[in-house]
Amino acid sequence: MIQRSLVAVVAMFLVFMLLFWGSIAFFNWITTVVLLLGLLEFLYMSQTAGKKPMIVLGVIALFLLLLPYLNISQAFHLPAALSLAILVPFLGALIFLKHPNFHLIDSMGTTMLGVFYFGILGSYFYLLRQEGIGPLLVLLGATWATDIGAFFWGTFFGKHKLAPQLSPKKTWEGFYGGIVTSVLGLYFLDKIAVREINFLNLNTVILLGVILAVTGQIGDLMESMIKRSLSAKNSGSIFLSHGGIFDRLDSVLINGMVLFYCLKSMGLH
Repeated sequence: MIQRSLVAVVAMFLVFMLLFWGSIAFFNWITTVVLLLGLLEFLYMSQTAGKKPMIVLGVIALFLLLLPYLNISQAFHLPAALSLAILVPFLGALIFLKHPNFHLIDSMGTTMLGVFYFGILGSYFYLLRQEGIGPLLVLLGATWATDIGAFFWGTFFGKHKLAPQLSPKKTWEGFYGGIVTSVLGLYFLDKIAVREINFLNLNTVILLGVILAVTGQIGDLMESMIKRSLSAKNSGSIFLSHGGIFDRLDSVLINGMVLFYCLKSMGLH
């Protein structure tokens, strides 16, 4: 518990430093590095499970997919990035394969699942940052509050299993506790960071708190499904007892997309 708390505090401090003192360009580059590392975790996890992902080509494809958000070239737009991200693994296979590879479809499927999972869902981080740091504070505040609430409520009061086939420790009590703490977390965050988050009111705090708590926990279960299918407990160990980068991004990746469209549909930014 102490180790988990210390790691979480340090990680939060670094993230807030990035948001408050880093430029948009710096944020975009750090985000790109994190997404590439997350993809690497996924690909190595797949390799350990006996799959044959195209690791180098997958990393190149993801970088190309994220390139439009790095403002390196105004001519390099998203359709071109998507096209190259799809073509690179095929071209690499044509160039480097010296004999028929009967695992090509499986390898391509595994690789591109990771590329699009981190590339398309990860792209919403850049889009939210363009609106200022307020939307990202909402994203992280609601997601982290959900994780903390679900963990503690599930640990001390959990009795009814939520999805035992995917994650035996998750409970319905933790699920509902995560929703409560998400709303409370957003409420207090809105009061503390009133200058950055000036687009919320009590109704939107409750609505977004509930929605992001539910979808964040769905994202967590999605990653649990992936890990279960690959017979892996954690995606990595960079965050010690918290697992790897993919373990920390599972809920945030889904919630980034959900929050972006919620804010757009509500006319908030």
